[in-house]
Amino acid sequence: MLMFMLKLLFASEEPILQSKTAQQYGNVSVGEPLLSFRGWTLDGKSIGLSTLLEDEQKPDLIIISYVATWCAPCKKGVPHIEALAQADPKIKALYISIDTPNSEKKLEAFVRELDIKSPVVWDKYHSIAKRHGVIKQEQSKTKPVSSSGSVPKTFILDEAGNVLSIFVEEGADFSEQLHLLVSANR
Repeated sequence: MLMFMLKLLFASEEPILQSKTAQQYGNVSVGEPLLSFRGWTLDGKSIGLSTLLEDEQKPDLIIISYVATWCAPCKKGVPHIEALAQADPKIKALYISIDTPNSEKKLEAFVRELDIKSPVVWDKYHSIAKRHGVIKQEQSKTKPVSSSGSVPKTFILDEAGNVLSIFVEEGADFSEQLHLLVSANR
């Protein structure tokens, strides 16, 4: 029994070797427009999907990634997303943090540590995450319950906001898979 409990406790520490994609996750489906949203960045700016779609430099691709400061795979995946977004003005990235309301200092440190230049929306009450189905509400509606492995979840969108791909797990091959997807959709 003890070995089972230890395996369960440390299972999340094992590296995921292969990234996994899905045709649907929560309320998001490949081929459909991503449900619109609007949130606030750490520096108090309002931003949403429409902000990215209406940017002066119309993006070819938009990468929206749900992250959290406590998420080890997020810390590995964000630099790959950020490198793409900073290298190519036609690729826009936006991160949606599901960190709780008392996590502002941790989130600021996370942004600095990973040198994130793209906008980070702090979804501290999980309204956007619930809209997209990344976080579910218990039937009792007393506390949020994450979907299986709630973060990272990364949605790749086309220039019209339609979902091209959903990464439900970001493995060791995430950078390679992300580059292949970008190349295939240019």
